[in-house]
Amino acid sequence: MKTNELINVLAEDSGPARRDSLFLKLAVAALVGLGVGVLLVVFIEGVRPDFTQNATQVALKATFSAVFAAAALPIAARLARPGRSVGVWVVAAFAIGLVCVLVSGFMMMPPVENELGGLVGGVVPIAFLIIPALATPAAIVIFSWYKRNAPTRLALAGASVGAMSGGLGAMAYALVCPVDDMGFVSVWYGAAIVLCTAVGALVGPRILRW
Repeated sequence: MKTNELINVLAEDSGPARRDSLFLKLAVAALVGLGVGVLLVVFIEGVRPDFTQNATQVALKATFSAVFAAAALPIAARLARPGRSVGVWVVAAFAIGLVCVLVSGFMMMPPVENELGGLVGGVVPIAFLIIPALATPAAIVIFSWYKRNAPTRLALAGASVGAMSGGLGAMAYALVCPVDDMGFVSVWYGAAIVLCTAVGALVGPRILRW
């Protein structure tokens, strides 16, 4: 059998090419990481005692955090394959994050006399440290998924994983965080997610190196 004939036979038998959705697979990996973080909160600390009475405030904090994870998701999905442009997506993600911080930090700020208490909240160092800790399981899961693909822009890919993981870690922390003031959330949740993004950019080239 000639080479061209063999190629034609193999092409006919192969069937349609399978098109896997990187976005969907990455979303599943993110949900797994979030689940691990939530389980850690539940089994180690437990949800806040007044969770039922303050479910709306908890949902607001979780939504704030989810926005950052969701904004980073399409960037991370595109960076899993080489040769894909992410410039517009990066600008959009930055704009979304900035708007989210401004809205929560200023429009939902408490009265002037209570602003300092809202920003400090009595647990500043705890929130700033626990969110990255809860983001670590999500980062491990997402980086493990990334290793199966072919990223080439490793620092930017790591930063996108860090931002996603930071948002997911903040979502888990919202279940136990006793401070509901959105000024506090915009400053310290946002700072913790930025920290996770920076760490991701630093470790990404080492972890994702071929």
